[in-house]
This record gives sequence, C-alpha cells and structure tokens, in this order.
Amino acid sequence: MKELDKAYKELYYIVLEKATFGYEIDNEVLKTLDELRGEVELNDSPFLVRKKVKCSICGKEITRNKNFPKVVCFDCKVERQRIYNFRYKSAVPERSS
Repeated sequence: MKELDKAYKELYYIVLEKATFGYEIDNEVLKTLDELRGEVELNDSPFLVRKKVKCSICGKEITRNKNFPKVVCFDCKVERQRIYNFRYKSAVPERSS
C-alpha cells in the first residue's frame, strides 16, 4: 500500500507541475491517476476536472483543467514566444568579452 501511495503522489505532482505550465495532459495519464486515487483514497484533486474551452487568440477548441486561468492553445503560445524572441532578444546586441 505504501508503494501505491508513493506512486500516486509522484504521478500527481508530475501532472500538477505540467498542468501548472499549461501542457496538455494525456487522458491515459489521467485515467491511471484516477485508478490510483481510488485505491489510495486521497482527497479529490481539483485540477482533474476537465472542460472544453476556446483559445482566447484563435478560437480553437481545446481541453483544459477547470481552474486553469489562461486559455491559449499550444500553437498560439509557440507563436507568441517566437514573436517575443524576435522582438526583444534579437534587438539586444550580444556582449563581446
């Protein structure tokens, strides 16, 4: 039982970290986490409730965690990062040592 408890907690914190940074979480991982939670009997985790929402930039429908504040799809996030890097990082001259 201790091994199950440990496995659940490790998986829970990995998924929580990924969800915090906005990564999509595979449904197989969520199912495994639900199965482990049923055997470990810990409190329900609030971030496992999933819902379909629209991306605030392009309008594409994506699945996000219930309590996730910003809703941006992966493609828009990559594009915004690319634009940011082009604008700000390429404008600063490199220091020569």
